[in-house]
Amino acid sequence: MPQLPFKGYHYRRAWFYDLADFLKRGLGYNTRFRIAARYITSGDAVVDVCSGPGRLQGFIPAACGYTAVEASP
Repeated sequence: MPQLPFKGYHYRRAWFYDLADFLKRGLGYNTRFRIAARYITSGDAVVDVCSGPGRLQGFIPAACGYTAVEASP
């Protein structure tokens, strides 16, 4: 089966991923990160599954360990 030229494009370009996410979720597109960050304290280890470009890292304390896991190319 031939590879589609745009398949996975949004995962390879963070700006495109963020734009698509904003268009899908509207002004509250960062709400999920803020909610998750309430439960994460300094020094915690965080594994972000289906992380996209890893935006959650910007919402958690810098002293946290952060690992992003994304299966898409």
